[in-house]
Amino acid sequence: MDFSLLLEYSWVLVILVGLEGLLAADNALVLAIMVKDLPEEKRKKALFYG
Repeated sequence: MDFSLLLEYSWVLVILVGLEGLLAADNALVLAIMVKDLPEEKRKKALFYG
């Protein structure tokens, strides 16, 4: 396999991993904002299932 092709595939993989991390952080932030006003027991349950 050509080195430039391997480099290009590696770059795409790095971008995809970065985007996945960004989206996971965004989802965690939204979930935390949604459950912040719940009672403690319900908050734990919502975070576990969310």
